[in-house]
Amino acid sequence: MIHDPVLGLIFVKTTKVAGSSFEASIAPFLSPKAIVTINENWSTDQFAASVIRLRRTHWLPLPRLLTQIARHPQKTKSLLLDIIRRHGPRHECFSLEKDHMSAQQIRDQIGQAEWDRCLKVAIVRSPYDRIQSDYFMKKNRSFDPVNFPSFADWVIQNPERILRNKRILELTVKDSQGIQRQVIEIDHVIFYENLETGLRDLAKKLKLDGNELWERFTRTRIHSQFRTVESRLNPENLLDIKTKRVIALLLDKSFDFFAYIKPPNVENKFKNNSFTDTQVS
Repeated sequence: MIHDPVLGLIFVKTTKVAGSSFEASIAPFLSPKAIVTINENWSTDQFAASVIRLRRTHWLPLPRLLTQIARHPQKTKSLLLDIIRRHGPRHECFSLEKDHMSAQQIRDQIGQAEWDRCLKVAIVRSPYDRIQSDYFMKKNRSFDPVNFPSFADWVIQNPERILRNKRILELTVKDSQGIQRQVIEIDHVIFYENLETGLRDLAKKLKLDGNELWERFTRTRIHSQFRTVESRLNPENLLDIKTKRVIALLLDKSFDFFAYIKPPNVENKFKNNSFTDTQVS
């Protein structure tokens, strides 16, 4: 996640949308007061690793910090250096801010007034593509990829993975009658299928150099080890009717308007990926 009170920016980081690459790319543009959770463990190239110095977080309160130190002794070697550099801990197990903090958690931490003041940004991706990418990441990270569940079985067994981005983006609000409901409050949507346009438009809103931001992004490769040939297959090759039904039921209309629409200036890449009544019947 990112919160820059000077730039007036909040980045709500969803999963499998090049969010870590975005963090690494925009980090040099942020103010010294910015909170940014970029982590050296995610970096697989020299450029991305070089911006780890721009990671800035808050330490956990001391009682929680001591508990975490006891739980993760193998990660304590950098604690002294992190204290000296005054940018917070490099390992998120010791930091108040986490990699994929939800919009709810961010708002609760910074307050409603600051949440309302800042430009709230998120990257979204065709649900089929995102779920497929998540599946192959989990498969390739598993101890036994050969015997890993099939895509259809994995979807049925892991509903929370399907719902994860929805959960990250939703806020709980009360209407005039005091009834709680879930809403999405994002001011600038960047579509994964059209990243260049989204990043350049964001740069314009923030008065940044769009050419430099896009160039930095194209040179950044984080989690590239999971971009295998099979993970790039057309999701239709993996999906059956039952799997589509499960995904469609989990990702309800509160997220439909946001993730399934055609991105601006792009051909209808979701034509075969939209959850329509015809496809899931």
